[in-house]
Amino acid sequence: MLIFSHRGYHAQCPENTLEAFKCAASMGAHGIETDVRLDVQGTPILYHDRLTPDGEPVSSLTRSQLSSAVGFDVPTLADALREGPDDVLWNLEIKTPLAVEQTISTLHSFLVPVHGVI
Repeated sequence: MLIFSHRGYHAQCPENTLEAFKCAASMGAHGIETDVRLDVQGTPILYHDRLTPDGEPVSSLTRSQLSSAVGFDVPTLADALREGPDDVLWNLEIKTPLAVEQTISTLHSFLVPVHGVI
């Protein structure tokens, strides 16, 4: 059986943050479920809701603006894969069809070739 942490361990940290992911891994989670959206620049970011607490569409903001609006650092998908916990499985819930292509492109940049094949 595998244990996945839904949006990381967010009893002590904001959900979908690097801190929540690292906390979940340190508690023994085998994987992390997280949500992928695009910011206004087309960057895959990890945020669940379509709107900010003030009702502004996430897709109309930069990651930095969204982070300011919610009061914590909203990570990019690339940040999570680069700086998040090692040796966990990632379950990426793509929240909008517009994010599929950019998410796949980001994932490709993290693939490790096996015998020259990706």
